[in-house]
Amino acid sequence: MKNIGFSFLFTLVLMSCEKPQNKNRVYFGGEILNPNSEYVILMQNENVMDSIKLNANNTFEKYYDSLQPGLYFFKHGNEFQYVFFEPKDSIRIRLNTWDFDESLVFDGIGSEKNDFLLSVFLMNEKEMDNFYSYFPLSEDEFNAKYEEAYSRNFNTLTQFLQMSPNISSGFKKLAEGAVTYPLYRFKELYPYYHQKLTQNDSILTVSPEFYNFRKNVNLNDADLIAYYAYQNYISSYLYNDANTQNEFKGIDDNFKKILLNSIVEKIDNQELKNRLLYQEMFNCLFKSKGDFNSENLNLFYKNCTDEILVNKIKEIVILKEKLPIDSKFKDFQIVGPNQNTQLLSQLIKGKPSVVYFWSGDQSDTDYIIKRVKYLSGNFPDIEFIGIYADKKNLKVSHPNLPNQFYLSNVSEGHDFLSKDFLRTIIIDKNGKIVHNYTLLTDMHIEKQLEQISAKKK
Repeated sequence: MKNIGFSFLFTLVLMSCEKPQNKNRVYFGGEILNPNSEYVILMQNENVMDSIKLNANNTFEKYYDSLQPGLYFFKHGNEFQYVFFEPKDSIRIRLNTWDFDESLVFDGIGSEKNDFLLSVFLMNEKEMDNFYSYFPLSEDEFNAKYEEAYSRNFNTLTQFLQMSPNISSGFKKLAEGAVTYPLYRFKELYPYYHQKLTQNDSILTVSPEFYNFRKNVNLNDADLIAYYAYQNYISSYLYNDANTQNEFKGIDDNFKKILLNSIVEKIDNQELKNRLLYQEMFNCLFKSKGDFNSENLNLFYKNCTDEILVNKIKEIVILKEKLPIDSKFKDFQIVGPNQNTQLLSQLIKGKPSVVYFWSGDQSDTDYIIKRVKYLSGNFPDIEFIGIYADKKNLKVSHPNLPNQFYLSNVSEGHDFLSKDFLRTIIIDKNGKIVHNYTLLTDMHIEKQLEQISAKKK
């Protein structure tokens, strides 16, 4: 149900704004409660379209005379959500960063489309929890649960179309994809998760009829490549297909080669192909503990035509090679907030350590504080050392974030700093590198920390 007071406020705002001269002009504005950044960033695909600064009362607004109709997303801090624009739309949002998606409200012309996308997004998040409990079921039992969910989603779509008969064909296609592709994805995930949750030796072989829905799938739909549900489905399909070709032998170099080749052969849209190749190559490098598979790396270089993505992968390769796994950590100079200069080794002093690079511009500072506090609380014997990567000196001193330093101009630490990814390096008590390229946000980092914590005992 819409907030009546908010709708009235929105009307007043529109009345008080300068009257648009272009009849197809698009308005985008809103209010951010408890903001954690000064800006709302409007993006399409990976491209920043605009950066809108919040006013003193945490509101923002902007008119666009030539915004192409279609799917965009707005980002605030580390959170984002989709917004669909068409000519003459006047869309205003209101959200609380403490509960980003659940608190988000759309109002104005075009809001019904975005309300639908948001409601389907939240519905699919709940369905993921449900389906995780369905994955251990037999194929017939799982299919019954799938049909129930499909019926619910289809009814939601039908009701929306009946209430909004004048929506464009472009949005109708997006709406149909929003309710179907998440469920298609659960089908692709089923064999793998069934094996994992039932602890079987091999992945379940399903009947050919199980994949009848694939007849409705276009792997190269240019209208949907920007939409998360479609992207997630394509990735899950390719993984499932590669597992089948790999005869269920698990994730290894052969699987990765099959997957990369499958992307090259089955994805025609070059933008999507580049993105999938990069995503998989990044995962390969990120998870690799030893040498890279040169065949897979060359396969990526040969088929990815996006020079920016290629250079990002090359940078990761170089950065990992500079600090090989099991090598002795290379010391470098650091500077504290009080301008004192020292070597990093003086802080480590034979203790297992985590050296993490971070940035106030690229990171949510509150999240970094909470994450480091959580990890250091669980692993009190590990030294956590933050390297502020933005400028020559620390912009802000945080009493709840100890051991904060930056790199001097001549520090060799610059050789280990990525401009695109804020890497984390894990070192054991003997100064040996255990993980040379991980992230504070990685879901496996606690297991990685258990390794060096146990070594100290």
